[in-house]
Amino acid sequence: MLPAKIAFDLWLQRPRCVYQLLKKQYAGQKVQFWEIVGGCVVYLISGIVLWAGARTFGRTAVAISYVLHDISALIMLGGIFIHIYLSTIGGPVPFNR
Repeated sequence: MLPAKIAFDLWLQRPRCVYQLLKKQYAGQKVQFWEIVGGCVVYLISGIVLWAGARTFGRTAVAISYVLHDISALIMLGGIFIHIYLSTIGGPVPFNR
């Protein structure tokens, strides 16, 4: 929610304002954004555990990190393929932009 001062700013009410354009994003793009953000966080944390090794975090944490690292990479890779599909032929009105 925007603060009251920003919500009623006349500049933000113009149709070509970035704020107005971002409100028009459909739900698939928002889900994909959070999928990439979540995947990046898991990828980063598991990568740090793998980088530091078993002496710092223990064998169990490293074994779990291998699995999480691989799964998050595959999820983000799938998100990239979905993004390419939706931006070319699968999105709403793909060639009328």
